[in-house]
Amino acid sequence: MDGKDHVKILKGIRGVLDARILERDVVSLLQNLESADRTFAGMPMDCPGMDACASKETVIALFCDGDYPAPEESMLELVDSRGVTIGHDVPECQRHRYEEPSVLWMTQNMVLYPEKMTEGEIRVVLHAFRMDMDGSDAWVYYPSKESADILNDMFGTTGRSLSTLIVGTDGSGHSMPMADVMDVSGGGCGHGEPAPENAFD
Repeated sequence: MDGKDHVKILKGIRGVLDARILERDVVSLLQNLESADRTFAGMPMDCPGMDACASKETVIALFCDGDYPAPEESMLELVDSRGVTIGHDVPECQRHRYEEPSVLWMTQNMVLYPEKMTEGEIRVVLHAFRMDMDGSDAWVYYPSKESADILNDMFGTTGRSLSTLIVGTDGSGHSMPMADVMDVSGGGCGHGEPAPENAFD
């Protein structure tokens, strides 16, 4: 399956208005933008999800309207200086899993684990997550507004109410190192579960 096949599949997804293969110079530009020093709510940001998508054979800009399915996996984590996840965003499909006193809701869709918190720097980490695309190894990343604006201008989508996503795929292979992506079992409704190896339990 080549890039054109991927584009055809993506255009068939509900809410997708357009899908365009990105040239490597554009991908490099987006990587530089996403890796620039940025903050979120005063916290420094890391965006390994962009690098995850960029390392794939084909990188595609996806332009979607409000009918595009909402993410079912967490994309954003709060990680402390020990490497421990102390909070993350919660997709709507997972909200029922966090109705307990030990969880603190930082915002409408972000939870914190107070018992995991210690003094020290907290970083915001933006990940890519897996997309089911006819057996292809595909990953999705939600870029910054700056990157999205560049893609919107480049492909003439300025002024439209849409979401701009980045998809990276290798066809049927599985080459992405797991450190750079969020591979969550159960269709995305398992994120937030303790992993013995990451000191989150």
